[in-house]
Amino acid sequence: MTTPAPKGKPLEIIQNLISHPNYYTIRIRQHVVDETRITERTLDIFSTERGTGAERADPLGISVGYTKEGRLAALAVADKERCCIIEFASPSPPNRQQKMEILEKHVLCRSIGELYAFDAAKLAMVLWSELGVKVTRAIDIQSVFTDADFPSFRKPLSAIQACFGDSDNCKLNKKNIDQIFNDLTYNLEEIGRMRVDILERAWISCILPSHENGISAFSTAKPINTSELSGQLLDILNASARVSEDSRRVSHLEPTETNHQFSDARASAASIDGTSIDAHASAFKTRFHKFQNVITKFQLESGEQIQRRGQISFVKGKSATVNFDTSVMSDNKSVISIISTDRDQPTSAEGIRDGFIRHTLQGDLTIFKDNPWICNILLHHDTIDGADRSSLEWPDSWFPPSQPDTQISTARPLSDCNSASHHLNESQQQALNHMLSSYPITLIQGPPGTGKTSVIATFVHCALAEGKSGIWLIAQSNVAVKNIAEKLLQTNFMDWKLLVSEDFHNDWHDDLYTKIQQHVILSTQFGALSAQNLSGSRVFLCTLSMLSNSQIFRFTKVVALRCAVVDEASQIKIADYLNIFIRFSSLRKICFIGDDKQLPPFGTDNVDNLRSIFEIDHLRENAFLLNIQFRRFYISSSL
Repeated sequence: MTTPAPKGKPLEIIQNLISHPNYYTIRIRQHVVDETRITERTLDIFSTERGTGAERADPLGISVGYTKEGRLAALAVADKERCCIIEFASPSPPNRQQKMEILEKHVLCRSIGELYAFDAAKLAMVLWSELGVKVTRAIDIQSVFTDADFPSFRKPLSAIQACFGDSDNCKLNKKNIDQIFNDLTYNLEEIGRMRVDILERAWISCILPSHENGISAFSTAKPINTSELSGQLLDILNASARVSEDSRRVSHLEPTETNHQFSDARASAASIDGTSIDAHASAFKTRFHKFQNVITKFQLESGEQIQRRGQISFVKGKSATVNFDTSVMSDNKSVISIISTDRDQPTSAEGIRDGFIRHTLQGDLTIFKDNPWICNILLHHDTIDGADRSSLEWPDSWFPPSQPDTQISTARPLSDCNSASHHLNESQQQALNHMLSSYPITLIQGPPGTGKTSVIATFVHCALAEGKSGIWLIAQSNVAVKNIAEKLLQTNFMDWKLLVSEDFHNDWHDDLYTKIQQHVILSTQFGALSAQNLSGSRVFLCTLSMLSNSQIFRFTKVVALRCAVVDEASQIKIADYLNIFIRFSSLRKICFIGDDKQLPPFGTDNVDNLRSIFEIDHLRENAFLLNIQFRRFYISSSL
């Protein structure tokens, strides 16, 4: 592109994202300023008209860049012809609050005019958590073109394509667009390119609402107004969601590139013109994913090496096809490496969670105020709109009239379910009794070898014997779910089905399911199943992420999700349960089982405050919830 000018000196940039008559001659003036040097004059160009002093109502685009550790490094603000990049220091300077007030007044909370950004909810939360500033009338660009909260629908390129539509006089540089949104880092080693990338992200955000399809689409968009929400609520959202500072830092600890291990790669038999290759992955951890952008390195017969960019177009088990724009394969070339350049996309569960945060920031506080799970787990000792959350409250309708929650006893005798529980020791029996109670939350901690899986299997027998239904057995990993399934077989319980992702099963781990194959349903079979196919199934098993599958309700119609038993709960961040709390109104009981001393959620070695359910004091210690509601319940370390 162009060599960047020093801070304080404007530089003209020619965008390279869109080829369109309206933008051929545009030169975007880039101005870089340190946060300590922000002045009213620096930013008033975005809020008032030069010469007249009238307030500006035209759209502004904003974008952010992060350090390698995931901290906020820069904010870009752009109109159609200018972009100001504000770079932030760490630690924060003494005058940050004063400077941020200027930023709010002239940009983030203008009296008129909208802000446009990709993933605007995440951006708004970042600005609050790191700078303490709020936004007014911020529009999330991807949400304008689809209401779906699943990650596959939220790619920036898809939104840009939808906005510009199909036109002979418009061509999108898809490679460049993918590149600037895939890598949001902003570091000194590549500061020239990073400044151009953050500028282009802000600039294209600005022009979309005034271009063709965008004019009508954006007119009905719901704005994000964190300025109307209390700092307390924003802190709660920030602490409980993937967009929080800690979770964002974890995502930046993960590699942006994957060097795929493969046993074979050759010209595709289906490619007549040599524009694709077939590759056979040899390691599950580095397996191929559909739509990944990859750089493939070839070696010529002469020994020279060349690189070509491509995209994964097909994946089945270990087999994948890579497509290229031009012919790449011939008899005198061999494939040396295939490296994907994309950071892993959010899972469906993460997409739903992010959607919940976005809807809340857009003003929908219903779920946050009325959902018993969220109020009692996430909002304990907090207030929302003046409502006291200092004590836990569950709907009266959740408790059978014959056994109100205040009279629940954990001293159930063994004879109540003698055939299944005679082998349990005293601590296991206590745990089982509480699982069988109507109280909504049971928390069980158990070191390795203490019989957690046996307790789960026994619970299934006893719960069904007592007439309970709606049992789903869940874990973070496929292996843990499989272990529970095998324990059910050992106890001669057969009325269950195990839901498994084909991506995990086929070609990779099908041997894990040899003993239980007749109970396994692959994700590719979901669409063909009916209630009749599932008759006789009284319990379902799956991973937590599987509950985000778009077809999961085919199974919850057969066995409603009333009681979730979660194994490996110490490995799961609290925010990962939001999907269950929000989507399944039938849920009345959750049993959390795990050992927080062994396997905490990913990233806790590097990042503080990534909490599992075991780090929620009022649940873990039973000091408030269990002591008040019924006789004190304590599970010893021998469980």
